[in-house]
This record gives sequence, C-alpha cells and structure tokens, in this order.
Amino acid sequence: MVKNMVKNQLGQKGPFVSKLGLGCMRMSSIWGGPTPDQTESIATIHKALTMVLHF
Repeated sequence: MVKNMVKNQLGQKGPFVSKLGLGCMRMSSIWGGPTPDQTESIATIHKALTMVLHF
C-alpha cells in the first residue's frame, strides 16, 4: 500500500485526487484488439483502490 500518496486539488474547490492514476484505456474494446476480460478489469480497479489510487 502507498502511504504518502501525493495529491492535487482539482480547481479551487474541487476534490483532492492522487497524482498517480490508473490508465484504463485497454479495459475497453473501443480502441481495437481483443475484448478485455471484464472480471480482470474490475479486479484491477479494486486493487488500485486498495492502493490509495483515486481517479
């Protein structure tokens, strides 16, 4: 788990989000290639959330 995640505020009154994000482009078949495994994609998102990634 990441203990000291650097965060930035979105705008002047927006939420704070981590500087590190999860790229999810390949979790969609819109860009071509094989259809992604939905179960694996959901598991990846859950793992990212446990690692304090906010996207």
